[in-house]
Amino acid sequence: MEFDINESAETPFCEALQMLVNEHENILRLLDLAQNIIDKDELTPDLLDKLSDIIFYVKNYADKYHHAKEENILFEKGQPVQTIINVMLAEHERSREYIRAAVSAIESGNQPQVKQFIGDYINLLQQHIDKENNILYRFFEKMLTDEDKNEMLHAFEDANKKQDADLENNLLKLLDENNV
Repeated sequence: MEFDINESAETPFCEALQMLVNEHENILRLLDLAQNIIDKDELTPDLLDKLSDIIFYVKNYADKYHHAKEENILFEKGQPVQTIINVMLAEHERSREYIRAAVSAIESGNQPQVKQFIGDYINLLQQHIDKENNILYRFFEKMLTDEDKNEMLHAFEDANKKQDADLENNLLKLLDENNV
């Protein structure tokens, strides 16, 4: 299948892929909040508490909610681009490693490492989201049939029902309260 990124850059996404793009917007806002915190000279106890809240949403919203839909539903339809999907999966795992390391650094009180691992996570996810939104999802938009897209939408909706109903609302509240 031939694919020209520029050709489809203005093409709107189907409802299922747009759902993932919207979740990316929330994740990017969360990354902005994390960046604002690690840019501070000192991570005071209240900032460390806020970082712990961010990590909660990284683990539960970005990973268990969003990445799970990609890994268990979308990527299953991507045999023609398995190499790209393998890169995305490796980046998901690397992001988990950064968060585990950041949690360990918070627990040990090593502020330089906290800043380093959170910063590494932010950089990785920003690039990762850009690749998904502008390359991978565009490929899926063009490759998938209407039936595939409809099945995927229903699978995403089912996955959403299995998550904490307040997860996204509470995330948005946190982001709004912090003006990001």
